[in-house]
Amino acid sequence: MPVNPHDFVMAHSWVSVENGQYGLGLFSREMPLFHLGGIHYNEISSRVDYENSSAVFLYAASNRANNLNYCTPADCHGEFHLSILPFEGTSEKVLPDWSYRKLFPPLVGGEQDEREKSFLSLKGSGLRLLCMKPDRKLQGGIFCRLYETQGNRVRGELTLPFEVQEAYFTNNLEEPTGKKPGWSGCAVDFVAEPFSYVNLLIKPCLEIDLEPEAEQEGIKNIFSFISENTKTIVCFEKGGKHNGRYAILDGEMEILRVEDEPYRIQRCTLPGINYGNLRVISLAEED
Repeated sequence: MPVNPHDFVMAHSWVSVENGQYGLGLFSREMPLFHLGGIHYNEISSRVDYENSSAVFLYAASNRANNLNYCTPADCHGEFHLSILPFEGTSEKVLPDWSYRKLFPPLVGGEQDEREKSFLSLKGSGLRLLCMKPDRKLQGGIFCRLYETQGNRVRGELTLPFEVQEAYFTNNLEEPTGKKPGWSGCAVDFVAEPFSYVNLLIKPCLEIDLEPEAEQEGIKNIFSFISENTKTIVCFEKGGKHNGRYAILDGEMEILRVEDEPYRIQRCTLPGINYGNLRVISLAEED
């Protein structure tokens, strides 16, 4: 495609087009490449002086392949989310809070209706709970990561569905810092600094079963794509114990046999283009 982008911007979270009084904010988690201006054919941007343009173009790229070698537009599919915010004033005052709310969708947070009942709640304007997971360093512990999104120093309270025995602040590596928040009953209270993370390691009074589900055995997550219009790449994940060899099948017809590699995710290459219903089976039992 003979297109040479001019004035493109790669954004971490948002892009603003503004004149000091009004502006347009653009945000997308999936499309960080924005092109502000016109699209120019068969030219080199650095050698040509273009007139100003009010056009804004957005490029969406699928991470399933990088060769642009799909046969039809229907072969290239994906789901993208774009948020557009016309605003008054400057981007520095409007877009950071707006983009943080888009970038970190809250698990809990915000106002709660009096008729609602929640076993997990968070008090504190602008606070977002980003992560809640078992912590293996503290037996039976729960790790929580929160973020302050509005640029204020705010006191927060996290109410949990169990009574708290102990709680610790940690760094971003989930290592205790030696400091502790306050807690009472099922609630942990803390202070969050502007645009800062709060990491909490919490130990319940009663033991909670946090054992992970049993790992799925066998082959799973088989994925294939066409590369360079000459070959087919097949990737698959090996669950549980794996050894021996594997066979790649198109329906019931065997195409290729590959040796086991010391990786959980294995990749192999099939000659030619294959749009068939590919399967992978283990040959360990046959051996």
